[in-house]
Amino acid sequence: PPVDMPVAQPAAASPRALPPPTELASALAARVESLERAVSTAADAPVPATPAWRPMYAVVAVAIALATLALFGYWMQRRVDAQLTEAAARVADAERQSELTSEAARQEAAATREEAARQVADARQSAAHAQIVGNVLAAPDLLRYWLRPADATSRAYAQVLFSRSRGMVFSASRLPAPGAGKTYQLWLLSAGGPINAGLLTPDAEGRVTLATDVPLTTQGRVSGAVVTLEAAGGSTQPSTERVLVRVEAATAPAAQ
Repeated sequence: PPVDMPVAQPAAASPRALPPPTELASALAARVESLERAVSTAADAPVPATPAWRPMYAVVAVAIALATLALFGYWMQRRVDAQLTEAAARVADAERQSELTSEAARQEAAATREEAARQVADARQSAAHAQIVGNVLAAPDLLRYWLRPADATSRAYAQVLFSRSRGMVFSASRLPAPGAGKTYQLWLLSAGGPINAGLLTPDAEGRVTLATDVPLTTQGRVSGAVVTLEAAGGSTQPSTERVLVRVEAATAPAAQ
């Protein structure tokens, strides 16, 4: 029969000895006191002082930065103002040039119109003179007088075509300028006395033409013509300063 073997039992752990409660409390109290002393010592320790120049340096640096920004802003403003002024000057100059160009164009156009008007007026006057000359030359009562200079040193000469019914034509050449405040005046001579036939203004070459288709009223037959030098504006009677006088009558129709 089986034999019962005894079962081995685990050995019981031996209990750890704990310090007595009094010693544990004393150790804890000592630890707390050590921590309090360390905290008190740290609180009482002096804080390292910050150097006094550091805040002043920061203020100076900020001031310098602000001044730099202000100067830069001022410089930029001046530069922008200069550019705007230059641009405005260019615009004003361009406007002046445009105005001058426009004014020159207007003046040139006005001068062209005036010259064209003068040429048209001269052409019309020449055509009118030619018409009057043709009518006077074809008149049945035509009288023709040649005039010579009263001064032997003068080279001036003139011709008078007269028609009681169709008018008169006077033409002169090499007539010197009358002088300041003076003018030439043409007179027709008749039995009733001299008749004012008009003022004469020669051009730079001494030529002058006077033509009218208005019949001149005369008393008796016209016997000749004379040109005198008068004060500006003319006179009611011929002066003694004769410039051109009659040579002879080329034709002598019956008394009129």
